[in-house]
Amino acid sequence: MGTQLRKIPRLDQLDTPALAQAIDSPNGWQRDTAERLVLENPHSQALPLLVEMLSRARAKTRLQALCTLEAWPGMTPQILLIALSDTYPSIRENAIRISEPLLRHLADGDRYVVQAGDSLGKIAESSGMTVKAFRSATGLETDSVRVGQKLQLPPEVIKVPTTLLKLVDDPEMRVRQQLAFTLGEWDDPRAAQALVQLASDSRLQTAVMSSAPRHVGGMLAAVLPNDNPSSRGLLEQLLGLATAMGEDALVVKTVTEVCRSKDGMYLPWQFAAVAGFLDALDRQKVSSQKSGTPAKIDSSNLKLEGVFSAARMVIADPRAPDAARLGAIRLLGRDRTSQQEDFQRLGELLRPDVPSALQTAALAGLQRSSALPVAGVVLAAWKGYSPSLRTEVLNLLFSRPEWLEALLGAIDSGKISTAGIGTVHQQKLLAHPNASIRLKSEQLFSATRHDRQLVLKEYANVEKLKGDPSKGLALFRQNCSPCHLFKGDGHEIGVDLNTMAGKPTQVLLVAILDPNQAVEARYVNYVALTKDDREISGVITAETATSITLRSPGGNEQVILRNDLKELTSSGLSLMPEGFEKALDPQAMADLIAYVLSR
Repeated sequence: MGTQLRKIPRLDQLDTPALAQAIDSPNGWQRDTAERLVLENPHSQALPLLVEMLSRARAKTRLQALCTLEAWPGMTPQILLIALSDTYPSIRENAIRISEPLLRHLADGDRYVVQAGDSLGKIAESSGMTVKAFRSATGLETDSVRVGQKLQLPPEVIKVPTTLLKLVDDPEMRVRQQLAFTLGEWDDPRAAQALVQLASDSRLQTAVMSSAPRHVGGMLAAVLPNDNPSSRGLLEQLLGLATAMGEDALVVKTVTEVCRSKDGMYLPWQFAAVAGFLDALDRQKVSSQKSGTPAKIDSSNLKLEGVFSAARMVIADPRAPDAARLGAIRLLGRDRTSQQEDFQRLGELLRPDVPSALQTAALAGLQRSSALPVAGVVLAAWKGYSPSLRTEVLNLLFSRPEWLEALLGAIDSGKISTAGIGTVHQQKLLAHPNASIRLKSEQLFSATRHDRQLVLKEYANVEKLKGDPSKGLALFRQNCSPCHLFKGDGHEIGVDLNTMAGKPTQVLLVAILDPNQAVEARYVNYVALTKDDREISGVITAETATSITLRSPGGNEQVILRNDLKELTSSGLSLMPEGFEKALDPQAMADLIAYVLSR
């Protein structure tokens, strides 16, 4: 109370110098409005005031002055150098961004490449000099320049990229991130070195890789002799990028270098780099061993046999570190001359005594193939799989129709019990678009009753039964945990059952026995068919402009690039299947509901 309000000047009545001074205000509206009015009627008298402000004013005013100068015809390297050395991170960050137009013209470190539309007057102005002074500083004898001509620049201009490079070690991540984005605009070998150094911070990965296409050769040259663990992952990404860009000569040179062994031994990063290269070929629908592939990237020319052999030896050695075995697993099945043997090696990694990370990697290696023997490999050890691994194996088998035929054959022969196939996967089989699979499934599994109301009537007395939560826990883990989370147990694909507290028993019965009576969009099941004929189903958990993410029962998530999609369909039905009455009689249902309602 009683505080006198700050007076707001009539900005529309101020001349340009006074407007420039008005930018130096703690009031954000006043700063923005004064900046707009200055830029609407630029006057040379305002320029020195703005430059002075950039050196002495409060931080927010300095930032406003810099952004005003960005749109000003008088932006010079000297101004950029002041801003690049500012103590305020946002000013350094914006100064880096503002330097991009200058960097686009620079080549060979200290030369300005004349582009279409450039005149000597424009080039001199960007250097903060008159034409006469610029000619004197650069030794030009004429006022005319030609496109592609390289001009020697004055020392103060050369200082801008030199100062930028020093910001590689800036203490603020946002400054380093902007530098990583900006270096993609500069055609200079030093930019590649700086990007590799920035990549040591995993948080900058996206920014670094966005600038990598211009510098992929220089970055690979910088990374290869580097034994830093963070650089090993970068090597794989860069090799994949070079492959995708069609830089065949660079790829051949790099892969050849990667495949050099030391006393016949290979390190995990070498396995990972070669796997990344082969993954990139797969994404392009190109195989290094298919006829028609350009000879310069044919596997025989790249001499990958030694890496493949070393990978098999590492996998066979139980004493080898898991990191080495994980890298080696990614190479199994890639060598067509030993593919069948490699499938068997991957199948042996599904044994219960193998760490789960290696099991998951082995399944991923098997799923990469489309060969029919893969189904036989994973089904052979079915009896020894844990419940979670069975779910992952079923998800693999469901990705290809021919593998499903093998699964149904194993059930028909009695090698696999129908009880081992959960309700979720049974419903998928009974509703499969392939008529042969659907008919065979109907023969193997009793058809689910579709009269949901009749089923609900049969379970009407459940709310009168006394349920046993301890028995309900076992039923939850057997029937519900692949898709539901409760008390930290299970997977959050369908409704989080922790939210069901206080719900009437009848509501839960409808949700379990008639799940399609009301379906939330986020729980609708989708089926994605990829261009390589893989089928992936689940609920959509994320969408971007370039990809979708599907989460399948068991919690496995797969990101699918839209470019790789052949078809995306939805039945409109809930991921929650009908037919639980076959697995749960009324008393079992009462036990399950008692557990879900327990606290």
